[in-house]
Amino acid sequence: NKEAALAAYTLSVQLFSTKVRADSVQRLTRAIAEPKQNAEITKQPATKTYTQHHAGNKLHLPRFKLSRNHLDNGLCEAFLAELNQSPWDELLSCKLPTIHNPDIRELVFTPIEGERIKEIDQLIYRGRQAWEQTWPEREKDYQLGYFRLGEAFFDANNDGKKEHVIRRLMPLQTCRPLEKGEAGNDVDVVSMSRSRVKQWEAMTKKQQLQQAEMNGFYSSYTILEKNYKKGTFSAKGRILIYQDKIYPTYPSGMSFKNIPDLNHSTWFSIAEFSGHISSKNTYGATPVCSYKLNK
Repeated sequence: NKEAALAAYTLSVQLFSTKVRADSVQRLTRAIAEPKQNAEITKQPATKTYTQHHAGNKLHLPRFKLSRNHLDNGLCEAFLAELNQSPWDELLSCKLPTIHNPDIRELVFTPIEGERIKEIDQLIYRGRQAWEQTWPEREKDYQLGYFRLGEAFFDANNDGKKEHVIRRLMPLQTCRPLEKGEAGNDVDVVSMSRSRVKQWEAMTKKQQLQQAEMNGFYSSYTILEKNYKKGTFSAKGRILIYQDKIYPTYPSGMSFKNIPDLNHSTWFSIAEFSGHISSKNTYGATPVCSYKLNK
């Protein structure tokens, strides 16, 4: 689990940058040249939703913009409005912000309870040890609420048939956004990820659970067919419903929202399922709506 968590986190960060250096001279020049603008933006409450969170942006400019819009049903624009009215603290990679538009909903997974937990856990388990060896400890994690299983039925490969989809939730350190103080002006991906993993491992499971209650639970998805594991999702975010259609999400960029040198890339994407990739045993998805910060 330690190696997997570190590898997953390092890979997600490397999607944005392997070595980013802050240009402090430009920041200082901008701060001197635009003191009035910076002061006005600083006065805005943290929960104001139509201006950029950090100084340097034009006043009244929406925080987010669409960088990809391949839909004609209005979802991309509707979710953009949701992002632009969401408090900064609600923008997290492991849970959706409060959605006010009644046409956009988060897909609800029915909790799996009782003896079915053991049955389903054995089907979705991935690990080096035999499942029988790991189950006693995993059972304790389920009892604690550290692991949580849910199920839903929907078409995940565009064949007109509903798949049996299992979602497992668990605390993970990557759900907490990076802070400026963790990286400074010189973001070293490897050392930063190692440091965060060490901090996380030093916590008790109850402490990790408390973090997850605040920052959201990491999601993983598995497709079952006749008590057989058919594949997994590439998506790691929550799943949306709009006009009776299912859309997986990719919110990985939100982990870097507090580090200006890393938040230039795509923050959030909504995708459409693209079918089952049998060679990789995964269910693919193609981004159709993508969002970036207005800078």
